[in-house]
Amino acid sequence: MTDTRILTALYPDHATAERAAERLRAVGVPEENIELHRSETGDVAPGGHLTGGGLFGALSGLLMPEPDVRAYQRELDRGRTVVVASHVPADLAAEAHAALDEDALEVDDERDRSSEPAGILRSRSRSYLPR
Repeated sequence: MTDTRILTALYPDHATAERAAERLRAVGVPEENIELHRSETGDVAPGGHLTGGGLFGALSGLLMPEPDVRAYQRELDRGRTVVVASHVPADLAAEAHAALDEDALEVDDERDRSSEPAGILRSRSRSYLPR
C-alpha cells in the first residue's frame, strides 16, 4: 500500500482555486484526484452545514478534526472555495503543499496555538492521512 495524503486549501474565489488546481496538475497530481468545492455546488447547505457531497463531505465526517470542519464550514458559507487533492503520494506531498499554499488563505480553526514555538512555519494547506 502506497503512503498517500489528502491535502486541502482554502481560496478567496473559484478562479484562484482553479489556478491552484492547475499548479497541482503541473507537479504531478492527476486530474481525477483534484476537487474544488464551494457552497454554490451544493456541498454546503444553508447555514454552512456540510451535506456530505464529494470527497470534502467525506473528509469532514471521517478525517478532519472538528475545529477544521467548523473552520471550513464558515469559510464556504462566506463564498470561499476549497481545493481537495486526494491520493497524493508522500514523496509528492511537499511539492503539492507548495502548489496549494500559493494564494491560499489562512484557515482560522480556533485552535490554541499559544504553546507553539515562536517563528514556527505553518503551511496554509492542510494534510490528512486516509484511514
